[in-house]
Amino acid sequence: VNSGRNVVASDSDGRYRLEGGGNRALVWINVPGDCQPVGSFWRWADGAKGADFGLAKRAEPKDFCFVQITDAHLGRDDLLREFAGHLNQLDVPIAFVVNTGDLVGGVDVVAPDKAREQFDRYLSAAAAFTVPLWNLPGNHEHVATNVAGADKNHPHYGKGLYRQLLGPAYYAWDWGDVHFVALDGTSLPYQEKLGEEQLAWLRADLAFQPADKPLVLFCHQSLAALRDADELAGVLQGRRVLGAFCGHLHRTFSTELAGFPVY
Repeated sequence: VNSGRNVVASDSDGRYRLEGGGNRALVWINVPGDCQPVGSFWRWADGAKGADFGLAKRAEPKDFCFVQITDAHLGRDDLLREFAGHLNQLDVPIAFVVNTGDLVGGVDVVAPDKAREQFDRYLSAAAAFTVPLWNLPGNHEHVATNVAGADKNHPHYGKGLYRQLLGPAYYAWDWGDVHFVALDGTSLPYQEKLGEEQLAWLRADLAFQPADKPLVLFCHQSLAALRDADELAGVLQGRRVLGAFCGHLHRTFSTELAGFPVY
């Protein structure tokens, strides 16, 4: 169970205690392998009462395929619905889809009170996928950050609306025998880096994983190009990283970080 700062394990009865940083905190679970969340894998908790999560058993074969999509910059929701329809009918079964950011047309150039409609359009279209969909934020998901004189105290400003509607900007889950990690490569004011808090969370998350467990990473920006790529490589040292999948640059290529491929 995570708060973005802390990671704790529940006891044998599923109970946990998580220290938060205020009266209201975003809390989420790492969905374990062979399970699916009942409802959402994240909650807003106020600290006055427990935040409960449900899990249901699901068979997950060790051999599986997933699909990465990225940089949809959604304008026409009918196109994403059409794509989802094709994917749902593929002869090869798809375990899940990961969208590595820039989900919406661009709320960074939109006033805080005008941004919700773009996210609503995306979420409505994304409901057409019949397999689990994992989302990551891109640089265009940060409300009004490129609007002169925008109200920075508005609850939707920056990452506020994304977190309200889509939950944590970084998190992890298991599928089969693989540990998947979604990272947020945007620091505000805009820099392409993870930042100390996210790196500390990743270090804590990986402490629960065996050193030889396969890892797959996702991030909107290329991990190799992040300002703190060296620090990330240090956190991953000794880990079995199969690769990382990114978007952002609107072209297909591969590079490398710390000996693993970045696609």
